[in-house]
Amino acid sequence: MVVKNITWDYVWRELKQYEYGTKRKIQKERIHDFTGQLQPTLAGDGLLRGAKKQYRDNKRRDSLHVLVYEDYYEVHLDRFNPIYYPIEHLAYDAPNWGFLIAALIGLRLLMLSKNNKIRL
Repeated sequence: MVVKNITWDYVWRELKQYEYGTKRKIQKERIHDFTGQLQPTLAGDGLLRGAKKQYRDNKRRDSLHVLVYEDYYEVHLDRFNPIYYPIEHLAYDAPNWGFLIAALIGLRLLMLSKNNKIRL
């Protein structure tokens, strides 16, 4: 049986069968309604990867992240919603970004310590 029109709850239940971060594509004609379930977000790298918009649900854990492209949605589950758990999200769901941010903070501290002759 092929499901033609689906809900975001159905998408969330389907994604629970996969590992966190597993990306799936959904054609736009299969699902439309964002009302009340998903909120626009800037948290995520979707806009850097060409998405027009991105949305998240309001769950603290097992959070649905939806990237909106021209003809389809790309969806995945994050262990931690970055709105509620930003550090955990960077550590578990976006470790490359977490590493980059940590490196930039370390570099900045190093520069400050050299400019101010402060020992770390």
